[in-house]
Amino acid sequence: MSNVFAVITVMVGLAITLSIYLDNFELPNLIWTFTRQDSRSYYFAGNEAIVRTRSFFSEPAHLGYYLNIIFFSNVFYHRAKTKKTVLFILALGIMLTLSYSMIIIFTVTCLTLVISRIINGNFSWSYWYLAVVFMLGSIMLYFWDFIDVTIIERTKDIISGEDGSANIRLLGTWIYVDKERLLYGNGIGHTPPITNIYAYVMSDFGLIGFIPYIGLSAYVILNSIPAAILFITMNMAKGGYLNPAFWLFLLFVFLYAIIPSIKEK
Repeated sequence: MSNVFAVITVMVGLAITLSIYLDNFELPNLIWTFTRQDSRSYYFAGNEAIVRTRSFFSEPAHLGYYLNIIFFSNVFYHRAKTKKTVLFILALGIMLTLSYSMIIIFTVTCLTLVISRIINGNFSWSYWYLAVVFMLGSIMLYFWDFIDVTIIERTKDIISGEDGSANIRLLGTWIYVDKERLLYGNGIGHTPPITNIYAYVMSDFGLIGFIPYIGLSAYVILNSIPAAILFITMNMAKGGYLNPAFWLFLLFVFLYAIIPSIKEK
């Protein structure tokens, strides 16, 4: 059921993106009636030549967060018999968000999962992988100018320290931690929206909440390295423990990655 909803979400996102490219805003305005409609939410850096897919969500990164959850629940859970076309659609949806953090998370955790399976002897080669590489390679080649702007140049800016968004995400989110309330924190809901859940927990709950959450992260690391990489990076990419997507993420990580890993041991 989650896969069906996710695929529908991607299809709707593709339809909206295509409508915007064709300068037809009837469909986007209808679907986005109760959410954001400003151009900043779908144009990349104000560039009208690059449309970021966000479907029903208010931001492309939120769509990428959701699709990453569903994609990796399928590939982590060894009993899942998901059709490869579904996985391809989910992967395509993540790429079309042009969300730097979500694409990097997707790429890194994919590589980690493949390496882990090779080490454990659970990796089986399929010629279908060549088809996927060919299709994704063709898409990347066709959209290379967009990729150069959204990924390559963004990476250079992050490495050089010129990317303000990355600096805020990694360092700026900790400014709300009150040293005078280090033990108990500021209280639930007293931190403005920030993108790092670790800083969010430290700010609102203090050490009383932060230490157990670090312990939870350590527990995930001990049971599954690929799941841990996904867990930590996703927590640093999007904050908000009051957001339902956060609890969906926790549920799926434990249901389809951690619990099966424990049973195998």
